[in-house]
Amino acid sequence: MKREIISRNIKLFGGYFFILLSPLELINLILILTTNFKINDSSILLINLILKTDYGFLFSFVVWLMLIMLIIFFLIIGYYLIAFSKNELDTIMYSKQIFLIGAVFIVLTFIKMEMVYIIESGWILLDGEIINFERALQDFNYMPIFSYYMWRFLTVSDCYRITVAMVMVGFGLYWFSLQEKEITSQNP
Repeated sequence: MKREIISRNIKLFGGYFFILLSPLELINLILILTTNFKINDSSILLINLILKTDYGFLFSFVVWLMLIMLIIFFLIIGYYLIAFSKNELDTIMYSKQIFLIGAVFIVLTFIKMEMVYIIESGWILLDGEIINFERALQDFNYMPIFSYYMWRFLTVSDCYRITVAMVMVGFGLYWFSLQEKEITSQNP
C-alpha cells in the first residue's frame, strides 16, 4: 500500500479520531462520576464513593487520576499524530517512528484498560454494605441504566486505539524491513 494513503489514514483515524474520542471519554467519565448512587434509600454521588473502595483512599485516588491522565495523554497524542503525518514519507526514521508510536499506543492502552479493570473489580464499602463496582453498574437498583453503557464506552474506545496502534506497528515494521532490504542490497 502506498505510504501517502497510510499516512493520510493515520492522520484521519489516529489523529482526528483520538482528538474526538478523548473529550468524549472525559465527558463520559464526568457524567459517570456525577451519577447518583442509590443505597439504603439514600442517594449519593458516585464521585463521593470512589475513594471508599477496599483498595484504600490513596490507591483509589491514584488509579482514577491515572485514568484521567491517560485520557488527556491520548488527546495530546492525537495532535502529535496530525503534525507527525506531515513529515517526509521516504525516510527510514518515519518508519521507525510509526512503529514506536504504535507500540507506545498499545502499551498505554493496555495500561488504561488495566486501570478500568482495577476500578471495576473494586469493592465499595458503604454503611456496612460491600458492593462490587461492576455489579453496581449493572444493577439498575443502584445506578441508572445509562451509567453501565457509558462505562463500557471506555473499553470500546480502547479497542479502537489498539486496532489503530496495531495497524501503525504493522506498517511501520513493514516499511522499515523494506528499507533495510534496499540498504543491504545496495551495500553487500
